[in-house]
Amino acid sequence: MNHHIQERIDLWKRLSDQNLTEGELSELPNQISPWYVKTLMAFSGWLAALFLLGFIGVGFEFIIENSMISFFVGSGMIALAMVMLAHIEIERRTHRVSKHEFQEHLALAISLAGQCLVAFAIFDLFDNQFGWKMFAWIAFGGVQAFLAVIMPNYLHRLLSALAAVILWYLACVLRGAEVRGFEYLLVPAFLFIVCWLWMNEFKFTQHIRKVEPIAYGITLALVYIKGMLMFSQHRVVWYSRSSDVESIASLWAGELLTSFVLLYVVFKLVKSAGFDETSRQMIAAIVGCVLVAVVSLESYGFSLGVLILLVGFYCGNRLLMALGIVSLLFYISSYYYFLEVSLLYKSLSLFLIGCVLLAGRWFMHRAFSDIEPVQSGEGK
Repeated sequence: MNHHIQERIDLWKRLSDQNLTEGELSELPNQISPWYVKTLMAFSGWLAALFLLGFIGVGFEFIIENSMISFFVGSGMIALAMVMLAHIEIERRTHRVSKHEFQEHLALAISLAGQCLVAFAIFDLFDNQFGWKMFAWIAFGGVQAFLAVIMPNYLHRLLSALAAVILWYLACVLRGAEVRGFEYLLVPAFLFIVCWLWMNEFKFTQHIRKVEPIAYGITLALVYIKGMLMFSQHRVVWYSRSSDVESIASLWAGELLTSFVLLYVVFKLVKSAGFDETSRQMIAAIVGCVLVAVVSLESYGFSLGVLILLVGFYCGNRLLMALGIVSLLFYISSYYYFLEVSLLYKSLSLFLIGCVLLAGRWFMHRAFSDIEPVQSGEGK
């Protein structure tokens, strides 16, 4: 018998012995594919789709040459993938087991191939014919956002949401002079949206399978975009203290808006713990937000990592907390790398920062040691 099935039977027996459950264990699946079989099926599905796309490109060259035909063929492939994924999702809900690893990844790859054809048609129409490169990125980002909502597959929704945010960011990068610096303001806007989604995900229990992957996709996109901004030409200008006042003002505006989102999350977090607006815990939290905002003006991305970590703590999501910790380490390490000072100065800076953090922990432990933890169901 499968090891996982035996563990499930043993767990059910222990729960029954403690009178924590009633009845018999529901029917178990006869077969659960091990990870290496799933990996092989995923590789086979994507390989098959690559051959399919190559067959279309070589055997049906007229499809690639005509943007209109390319759009309709790509849309048909996306619709086919949607039907396949919907059928797999129905089977999974009915039998509570996935026996279609190959078909699922094949459908994902077919959808990706169809999206490539649709992207070719959109860019050929907006960029090559009208010269509207920015609108091409916006339009294809809209297609990805639409797919993130309608596709009945967790991974597809995550990847589509990720692609949509990145495409809209690239549209801002390719903008005209009239919207210069807007890419720095795009991050706080999506950051507020994703924080609101994470903190209210359990209010949409019927749509949790839609909300969660979309929230993950937006979160990963924001982490990636912050990295792009850090290593982009604008970020190099920022570290070299250039006189490009407009770029610096855009950076500060983006970080200021991010700090407001951080303040909103911290306010909700402290309120969920049972403290009012005038308590010393709330005042300390606001002071902490101000300090994080000041640090973020120098260490770009620091506030984003703190936000992801706090939202993960609020939701009880360990994966989100791990992502916040990793992003914090990445942004702080990048700032350390970009510092144009000697290694001795960097070492002294790290030593002083460590002393300040230890002192802060000691102060918080002494100041709030008499506070009893408050149980709250919000955000759990």
